[in-house]
This record gives sequence, structure tokens and C-alpha cells, in this order.
Amino acid sequence: RQRPQAIASKVMSHSLISRSLLLYAQLITWLALTASICDAFASPNVQVPSILICGVQPSLRSHLDDYELRGLAAIHHIAADDEGLICRLERGDIDAFIVRSSNTVSSELVKRLPSTIGVIGRAGVGVDNIDLEACRDANIPVVTAAGASAVAVAEHALGLMLAVARRIKPAAKSVEDGLWLRPTLTGVGLRGKTVGVVGFGAIGKELAAMCTHLGMKVLVAPVTKETPLSNEVIEKRSQDIAEVRAGAAESLEKLLRHSDFVSVHLPLTDQTRYFIGDKELALMKKTSVLISTGRGGVVDEKALLNSLECGTIAGVALDVFESEGPQLVDDEVLMKLAQLDSTVIVPHLGGHTEESQAAVWDCVMERVL
Repeated sequence: RQRPQAIASKVMSHSLISRSLLLYAQLITWLALTASICDAFASPNVQVPSILICGVQPSLRSHLDDYELRGLAAIHHIAADDEGLICRLERGDIDAFIVRSSNTVSSELVKRLPSTIGVIGRAGVGVDNIDLEACRDANIPVVTAAGASAVAVAEHALGLMLAVARRIKPAAKSVEDGLWLRPTLTGVGLRGKTVGVVGFGAIGKELAAMCTHLGMKVLVAPVTKETPLSNEVIEKRSQDIAEVRAGAAESLEKLLRHSDFVSVHLPLTDQTRYFIGDKELALMKKTSVLISTGRGGVVDEKALLNSLECGTIAGVALDVFESEGPQLVDDEVLMKLAQLDSTVIVPHLGGHTEESQAAVWDCVMERVL
């Protein structure tokens, strides 16, 4: 009676041994293949693209140098003005370069680029510092890190909204001056308020979701593009608006009239320059707050100053403005805005978190490669 069971046991044992040997053989093969791939990347005969990184912060250099250690690219660093950048590129040993906002890729610079340049990267979202038409004429594609910093910028916009609503700037200043002004520093809450989102890309969508979770009502402005959108894009936009439980405003005018907070997330183009000006600000509630974290020049700063001084709106938070850089001190309008208790103005910090900066560089590197 036990003989068939013993035979079955031996068969199962032989089967397990055979499977183990097969798996072991597969593992050896995989390890050998991996080793050969690594050797290939390490071989000096394998050509990898040479990428020039412009103006990366020191804390991220080792992060980018890891691409070279993995055999994916030869990484070169430079911190230079536009003339220094083109002089380095003219050596002809660079296949691609990546810039931040501190460098401008003008038509003149594009004309001087050697034929080795196959792609230009922008470590960020906006391309207002790159002459796209000149790049198209030269058949040089431009890639960005669109979407990589969306969460960071949305968090920043929300933080600015709270800072103005809760009067953080004058409150902090009062304590710094040794004063106890608590009775005069009453703010407003966000729950139940309406926020109008002008520019519903990746950042606008993230902010809308955050505001919805805080119990705010969200209105999304109509698209600003003059060119007709495809049915597919329209459908996707409608789905995104529904996903964050927002409402689509019929017009910009209605959004401005009904919003307690207006957050602007538009790129700077010929069409969006001074998109928010005297006319638009006059439509807003006297108790409303405007937040801008898109690009300087989309909001007319002179109109903002006038609206605040006249009491047309209650507050402003700017992360972006026209005079970015050390020259901001010479911008009389900006300096007047910055001195008001009803404003919070910071130096383009939207995407400046450790996590976001690493994600931006990884994103643009992957698209360049």
C-alpha cells in the first residue's frame, strides 16, 4: 500500500530539484547578462551623450553626477552668463544643454550653436527665456520638466493664500517690533470660501484638489488659448475639473466677481501679458485676495498697487513679478507693493523644495536622454 506513495514522493522530490536547477540556471544567465550590460556601459568605446548642466545648485550636483556613474551620460557643469554659456558650447563637444531661468536662449545664441547640439532642456516649466521659434528654425527640440514641480508650486500658492488671509506678515512684524497687536490682526478662514483658479494645468489642478479638501468651493476659468481645442483635450479638461470637484466658470468675469481668492497660474505669452489688469481687478470683491505664482508680467503690478491703495481688493501675494533678480530694488512699483501689510511678496520660490528640485532635474534629464 505504501509503495505508490513512496514512488510519488520520489517523483515530487525529483521535480522540485529540477525546478530549482532551472531557476538557478535562469538566475546565472540573468546575472551574466546584467554584468555584460554594465561592462558595456563602462566601456570607453560606448558613446554616451555629453550634457552641459547650467547653474544647478551645489546640493544637486551629486544627484546629477549619478547619471554619469550609471553610464547614461557624460555630465558637465557650468555657472556662467549667456556669453560664457555659448563660448563653452562652441567647443563642439556637447550634445545637449539644460538651462534654468538665469540663462536666456536667444535667437542670437541659437544661431551660434554648433551642429552637435541635438536638444535643449529647460529645468522648469516656463520657456519665456527660450526663443522657441529660433529653435524650431534650427530643428532643435526643446524639452521641459512640465508637471514635475506641480505639487510644490500648488502648496506654495496655498501657503501664500493662508499668509495673506491670516495676516501673517503684519503679525510677525508686530512681534519682531516688540508689540502685542493681537486685537487688530483678525484674519479670515478658508473653509466655505470660493477660490477662482485661472490656468488649469498641472499646478492649477493640484491647487484645486487641495482647496476642495479644505472645504473651499473651486471655480475654474475658461481656457485662454485662442486656437480651438480638440474634442479630446476638452473632454480631458472636463474630467479633470470633475475629478477635483470644481466648477467651470462661464467666463473670467463671473469667476472674478464670485471668488474670494483668485489664484493665477498662466504662462507668459503675448496673449497673457497683463492678463489681469485694472479692468479685471475692478470686477473682484473688495474683500478678495489675488495670488500669482505663474509668471511675472501676467499680472499688471501697477494696477495691483492702484487697486490696493484704492481698496478695490484686500490683499495680494506674488511669487513672480517682472523685475526678478537683484534689479528688483530699482522697481519702484514692486518696492511699494512689498512695503504694504496687505501683501506677501517672495522671490519665485514656488518650485524650490528639495523634493521638487530633484524631481525637476530628473524629469528634464529623462526627456533630454
